[in-house]
Amino acid sequence: MQFDFATEVVVSASESGRTAGYIRRAKHDERKTWIKHVALPHGADTCLPWPFTRLKKGYGRYRCAEFRTRMAHQAVCLLAHGPAPTPNHEVAHGCGNSSCVNPKHLRWATRKENLADRAAHGTLLKGDRHPNTKHSDATVSALYAKFYAATEQWATELGMTAQTARRILRGAHRK
Repeated sequence: MQFDFATEVVVSASESGRTAGYIRRAKHDERKTWIKHVALPHGADTCLPWPFTRLKKGYGRYRCAEFRTRMAHQAVCLLAHGPAPTPNHEVAHGCGNSSCVNPKHLRWATRKENLADRAAHGTLLKGDRHPNTKHSDATVSALYAKFYAATEQWATELGMTAQTARRILRGAHRK
């Protein structure tokens, strides 16, 4: 029997004689086999999406034999490139595709490097793109513009520069 490695529809006969179809989840051994025989030797430069369970953001989920859950891209990077150089390193996707497990697209990077990659790919959730944002980028820009205009007016009235007034309001300069 050949698996498609993701899911398989199983049809069984119940006691009443009716057939019932359900989807069987892939077992640990199938995921491990897929990583060993498909992901690690993958030679193409194209993205290789994780075909099993994924989180909402697209990251693949991999449950190890010890019942410890880890991200699929972390497992593949660990097997392909060895352990992280330092505890401060995390797996970065060179392609910007969160479901990709192509070893050529994965590397160890610091948090700062990973955030820079996400900003370059356009996958960094910031401003209007963040799902929990309450104010648009345009509203925030208008607020800053009005605040800086008011700060300059207040500074002139109080006999100081606008830069000094902003430093005092930030709490960075108070003499």
